[in-house]
Amino acid sequence: MDNLQEKVVEVNEEVIQEQPKKAKKTSLIVLGVIAVVTFLTIAILSTIMTIDALSTYKASGGNGWQGLGVALIFVLLLAYGTLANLVPIGVSIAGIIVSSKKRKKWGTSKLWIVGFILTLVLPIVVEAINLVLLITTV
Repeated sequence: MDNLQEKVVEVNEEVIQEQPKKAKKTSLIVLGVIAVVTFLTIAILSTIMTIDALSTYKASGGNGWQGLGVALIFVLLLAYGTLANLVPIGVSIAGIIVSSKKRKKWGTSKLWIVGFILTLVLPIVVEAINLVLLITTV
């Protein structure tokens, strides 16, 4: 009878230990979703604005007023795009910190850290590509 009670206690302890790990991973999932969604939204909008400005500039044959539009898009991307990209960059930094701490405590995967590093670097790369495209066209 004592052996049966020990097994029940062991099973109960294992169940109690497993539940916090699942609850702790949700913070990483939420941070990852916020970082990816904000990055994709900003990247898609800035790319659409860049393509639209470039296509109107090329369609007009390099008219001065369309050049002014490209310059305006450049300023908007530089100012507002940089400010908007602070959101996914900040969330990614927080995600790197949280995932590295959880990796030490609960042994989460390195994939979380790699994913947050990607969402840290990609907004900067997309912004730089859009700005270079605008500079080289005009």
